Amino acid sequence: MIFALANKYLDICYHEVKEETDRRLGAPDTQVCLTTDGWSDVNMEPVVNYMNATMSVFLDSKYTEAQAHTAEWIAKDLEDTMAALPANVCGACTDNTAANKGAWKILEAKFPTKLFPGCVCHALNLLVKDIFGPGKTKLGGNDVPRYPNGYPFEHLANFVDSCKDVIRFIRNNGQLKSALSSLQKANHLGRLVMPAPTRWCTLQQCLVSLHESESLLHDLVSARDFITGSADQRLRRMAVKETVTAVDFVSKLEHCISILSPIDKWIKIFQSDRVPVSEVFDAFVHQLPHAIGDIWSLNLHESKYIVAAVKARWEFVYGDAHGVGYLLDPRFVDSGFDSMEFKEDVVDFVVNYPPSDTAPSTNSRRDALSRDLKEFQKYCLKLHSAKGWRLEELKSKKKTVAEFWMLDGQAWPLLRELALRVFNLVASSAASERNFSMHGFIQSKKRNRLSPSTVTKLMYIKTNYNLDDEVGGKDYSSDEYTNSE
Repeated sequence: MIFALANKYLDICYHEVKEETDRRLGAPDTQVCLTTDGWSDVNMEPVVNYMNATMSVFLDSKYTEAQAHTAEWIAKDLEDTMAALPANVCGACTDNTAANKGAWKILEAKFPTKLFPGCVCHALNLLVKDIFGPGKTKLGGNDVPRYPNGYPFEHLANFVDSCKDVIRFIRNNGQLKSALSSLQKANHLGRLVMPAPTRWCTLQQCLVSLHESESLLHDLVSARDFITGSADQRLRRMAVKETVTAVDFVSKLEHCISILSPIDKWIKIFQSDRVPVSEVFDAFVHQLPHAIGDIWSLNLHESKYIVAAVKARWEFVYGDAHGVGYLLDPRFVDSGFDSMEFKEDVVDFVVNYPPSDTAPSTNSRRDALSRDLKEFQKYCLKLHSAKGWRLEELKSKKKTVAEFWMLDGQAWPLLRELALRVFNLVASSAASERNFSMHGFIQSKKRNRLSPSTVTKLMYIKTNYNLDDEVGGKDYSSDEYTNSE
């Protein structure tokens, strides 16, 4: 197996894979969008992983030890990573923490041709939290929560907490867990899902799993011998029974699911690394508000609250790449901007886009970019007016927006240069995070004595050696280069 690589064979394999990977990264017209993920390994050591999201290439792991992840440190670390790459870096997609946002400002000032959008999936997860678990504060040390002013979903937040209690109780009771599991298998149903503490998108899966198994749960908690045990156990069982047998249990589940469904839809869409940043604009400004307005079970106040939360998270995640992407995406017409001032700011960014990170723009360049933009917008109006196969090809994604600019954007050369950067960015770092989970697989509890350098090399080989069936002419799928460690 590849994890048995050791000693000189590890270095041989690593250098051969790296040489081929660097060759691919340095190919003409290659653009690199960095994604980062900070987490702790099996030994609780802090690690930052770097990926090239446009090619799903693992770049590096950095063990940060006692280093605080300040805006200045994040910016310097990203700068060092970009400098080590042979390819043209179009930007980086990171989480939307205050430190990351501070790093964006530092990097945008130093590298004005690069773009640094925030992760849209992170913002959508926080939107779910805004609705079902907004920041609660305790009053005077007691247990009475205080919600934000005007918050209309306290009853649903309490209901969701009760649902978690039901799942937690079932999972911690071996007899009930086994009985429910047998019933679920017999009815071809999945198991109950406990939402992850920091992954609010898993709340949808939790409530759907409860809804699917509702009748089975009802039968279990309605059994004559369900309320048993000590006084404390009886109280907990009574609370579980009250939740599951409540007359509005199913209707509340369906109400919560209807609110979560449009958000969950977009989380799933953006978890792909093939979704252009322009769709972030469309999702937050157009699609999500319309979908929320179509939920019949929401009253006017509730609907307005969620739409306002969507707008707040849009402002939270928005970066220049989102506005520019929307303006330069031929599938959309620029009438989608919600204000003329907003559109003018985006146009100003495009027209003033510099030729490099070190050379400022000039009046002649601004004039040329302005002409390119006007001609492109005329083309888009004709494209939408004709409603022909060219527009359908883009809308059906048989042709990506990046491919459009690569193949059809020659008529607007300066604009094309910016567009290719924008449309090689990823909207979310979620797809890369799935690759980062391999880190835990490589350095498991059984292999927790591997050095940081060894773990990084194994990650690099495992992720990158199969970019094609063969790398550098050698097939590493066999055990030819293995040795027990």
